Amino acid sequence: MIQRIQTIYLLLSAALLGVFISLGGSWLLFASAAFAWLPPVAYGLAGLTAAAALLSVFLYKQRDQQHRVITAAQWLDLVLVLVLGVTFGMLSYRTDTDLATVDIGALVVLLCPVVAYVFLRLAQRGVRKDIELVRSMDRLR
Repeated sequence: MIQRIQTIYLLLSAALLGVFISLGGSWLLFASAAFAWLPPVAYGLAGLTAAAALLSVFLYKQRDQQHRVITAAQWLDLVLVLVLGVTFGMLSYRTDTDLATVDIGALVVLLCPVVAYVFLRLAQRGVRKDIELVRSMDRLR
């Protein structure tokens, strides 16, 4: 389980989403004044994505199912990134909010789901290579 590189990618993805959840209060105070629905949606999507990434670590013997779970986690993470991007895009057009007051730490926390998506993509590529390797070995028998 741990000797496969995609396990490392999945654990890093779950850890980044955990950082996003635990340190998300720095940007939530700023954004929740304008959008009250954002914190529960962001935390829910991040939690589901992290749970799917951790679940897929333990599906290492069932590669096809692991591939599907990682794909679902990628879609959840993509929805999270889109929600955050659209929300902060809308905040930038509002006249009563000043995005210059957001500190650099909050922006780093906001980049965690983007980097987690990259790690999920790398894990999916590793699982796909494993599936192809097993199929090629079955052909040789």
